[in-house]
Amino acid sequence: MPWLRSRSAESKLCCAASVQPQLIIGGRDLRPPNRSTRFSQIVADALPRVTQLAGSTDDPAAYAQRVVERLFPTTLPYVLDSAASFCFAGFNGRARTDNVMNVMLSLQTNTPIDNGATVATTNILDEFPYFGAPYADPFVD
Repeated sequence: MPWLRSRSAESKLCCAASVQPQLIIGGRDLRPPNRSTRFSQIVADALPRVTQLAGSTDDPAAYAQRVVERLFPTTLPYVLDSAASFCFAGFNGRARTDNVMNVMLSLQTNTPIDNGATVATTNILDEFPYFGAPYADPFVD
């Protein structure tokens, strides 16, 4: 079932709405709007130029289309009972320590990028809500 692949509540509702006509009540469609259409075209238009400047593909338009198909709709796929992985090669959920910026920059350029940043793990808990107390404000006396 497609709704098992996503952690997004909106995508779960969309999949349910596509097979449940009762979500159209009194002529009003209760399904969320397709927001991804608005942004996918912006990405599709920008990526060919970025990959052309990077010199990383012979067909920037085809690469841009593959990235758009991977990123939109904006749901993060996850196969239940499997290891999370958010990397240049593919998405299967995301660990709290994955470097999202590296992955997104690598996708934009079609080139592996490592910005050298690491995710601070000292404040991550093993249970929900996963993040502990905020760090002390360095600007407070």
